[in-house]
Amino acid sequence: NRSALLFFLMTDLVKIHTYYIYSLAAFQQVFYRGIEISGSDGPTESELTDDEKEAKVKARCDKLLNNITLSVFNYVRRGLFEADKLTVATLLTLKILVNDGKVDADEVEFLVNGGSSIDPGNMGPLQEWMPESIWAKVKALETLPRFKGFGDSMQSDSDEWRDWFDTEQAEEAQIPGEISTILSAIDRLMLLRAMRPDRLMNSLASFVTNTMGKDYISQKPFSMSSAFEETNKRTPMFFVLFAGVDPTPWVEGLGKEKGISTENRRFVNISMGQGQEAPAEAVVKQFAQEGGWVMLQNCHLMSSWVPKLERLLEVVSEGAHEDFRCFISAEPPPMASMINMPESLMQSCIKVANEAPSDVQSNLIRAWDNFSPDIFESCNKPGQMKACLFSLCWFHAIVSGRRRFGQQGWSRKYSFNTGDLVICSNVLRSY
Repeated sequence: NRSALLFFLMTDLVKIHTYYIYSLAAFQQVFYRGIEISGSDGPTESELTDDEKEAKVKARCDKLLNNITLSVFNYVRRGLFEADKLTVATLLTLKILVNDGKVDADEVEFLVNGGSSIDPGNMGPLQEWMPESIWAKVKALETLPRFKGFGDSMQSDSDEWRDWFDTEQAEEAQIPGEISTILSAIDRLMLLRAMRPDRLMNSLASFVTNTMGKDYISQKPFSMSSAFEETNKRTPMFFVLFAGVDPTPWVEGLGKEKGISTENRRFVNISMGQGQEAPAEAVVKQFAQEGGWVMLQNCHLMSSWVPKLERLLEVVSEGAHEDFRCFISAEPPPMASMINMPESLMQSCIKVANEAPSDVQSNLIRAWDNFSPDIFESCNKPGQMKACLFSLCWFHAIVSGRRRFGQQGWSRKYSFNTGDLVICSNVLRSY
């Protein structure tokens, strides 16, 4: 039941963006990986009583459910744009709650679509501070059982509701009246959607964390080595290009660890453009036979040639060398519904959309993860170096988060990428 829910959620994501397309084979691979992560532990069944066996089976099933669900979600999340991660996490949470019978499907539909009463009636004392459009949404809530008579209750406690409405963090404030004792977590979401939609995103993040766990909201920094373990000679890796994000150092760094580099002629990096089709095809054929890594960048500039690359990879992968890997990068299309990469290629790829997050905490963790402990051990003032480097990462996290405001506050727009942070750390180390 859970596996079907997860698979159909994956297949529906293409409605959000054409890059979010997955195959059944990819789902099966991730599904089995979730089972492997669960492992097996505990005493053998012959050593247990009947009650202990039943408890062990239940614990094992719960562990499998949790690990498979998280494994599939992490696989999908790695290829999601930052703006869509909370949306997908919320969709998964709501589908699971409905499937388990903990939430009514009508309530989820109301939360997603909202509602507005055609004839909301008199506002009473609420008209002093509440907009009419919000009153219509409040009256629409009364169609739900737990919100029966909600409008009249608000009019009776007008001053308390006005204080709640004006609170900066309304999702954390105490809801006025006796209704606060009967509202569930999803009821509070519907209330915020009607009256304070500006706080709904924060409340959804808390809702997902409390229901599924913090791993569904807090994401660890991208690990190239972990992603590489999921690839093989038949499975390319696809990087989505964003401003300030360059996957080349990730691939080159991992290649050096595994003895594959441009120095030993086992790694070739090609920036695609006019006239680069033949060299790219030749390198793919060569490395498929001899073993090696090829990185084809900016493939969105060669959208007419990419279908030919797809067919070539399909042919050469049949008898390819075990060390053959293909890495592809491209910018997303200007509109989510547009297609600039073949669907079958996107289905078979390991997708990586390591877009810089917008919040300070995630950006700080991401910036600090670029440095290993060796950088402090090789310094003659490790304490001062660690403190100054943390301050540098903090500053980088702030300016990275401000990218969404464009050049506002700066004389010109700049990406502030990881390369700038590394260069600044090198200058810091020399002093």
